[in-house]
Amino acid sequence: KSVCKLILCLIDDEEDDRIWEKVTVNVEEYRMMGDPSFRKHFRLTKPMFEELLIVLKDYLIVEGHLKRERRYFAHILLMVLWILATPDTFRSVALRFGVCPGKVHEYYAYIIEALRELGQFLIKWPNADQRQRMKASCERRSGFPGVVGIIDVCHVPISAPSEEPAAYRDYKNQYSISVQAVCDDRY
Repeated sequence: KSVCKLILCLIDDEEDDRIWEKVTVNVEEYRMMGDPSFRKHFRLTKPMFEELLIVLKDYLIVEGHLKRERRYFAHILLMVLWILATPDTFRSVALRFGVCPGKVHEYYAYIIEALRELGQFLIKWPNADQRQRMKASCERRSGFPGVVGIIDVCHVPISAPSEEPAAYRDYKNQYSISVQAVCDDRY
């Protein structure tokens, strides 16, 4: 009996997606935030965001993945950055940005794949002069000599995937994917 109730609840949840009510949101207000607030929410400075926006848009147009310049491409990138920068779910991000959850996932996969493809062009090891400057800066900030950057990993919660769910269990026995970040002395 309780299994039947569970199945009915799941069916009701699926039907809810078909009647998702969009909330009108002015995403441009995010772009008008002061830089400290913007950086806190999106983990990028506003100039870094604008640069990433241009690089991604140009790359996607050249590769034929973006047929025409989308007016809302900044909106899409902000949604994906919000997911990467916060523990929010796709559902809560959909509500925050006024789109359906399925669209958030579609955009997320689209942007992540583009970033993966661009990684080889954007991620470069610093030259000798840059490394010296970075070592001095890191030592001033942290007291650790010979350090040129900082590395960390965080776990982004996900729903249990249908294929190989055990591979996505983290040390807290929850489903997640690991995101590893390497930053230089300025970030």
